[in-house]
Amino acid sequence: MTESIVEFRLIVEKPVVGAVYGVQQGSGSKYETLQKQTAGSAALIFNIALPAKRNKEGNLVLYGPLCQGPPHERFIYLELGAMPARKTLLSADALKFLFSICLTSLVAKL
Repeated sequence: MTESIVEFRLIVEKPVVGAVYGVQQGSGSKYETLQKQTAGSAALIFNIALPAKRNKEGNLVLYGPLCQGPPHERFIYLELGAMPARKTLLSADALKFLFSICLTSLVAKL
């Protein structure tokens, strides 16, 4: 099966000012946060490249250390947490970005 790299750009248009955002790599208690950005008044941009290949049924499947979930419902977590000086803002949370909608239109192009 041929492997491709699919590039995504996640844009947080109105981030919580002072919060730290980052892309989660890994899962459970064994993960690290990549592309950490502290939000100001401007939008935050995260560029993500994920490997993809077709499964036996011919469906495009994303994979790699950034991907979460079963093959037909892949997503990534964008973590959201407080800066140390502003612990009252948030303790920690995550936004879930599903790729199923993106892949529906992408499959026709690949």
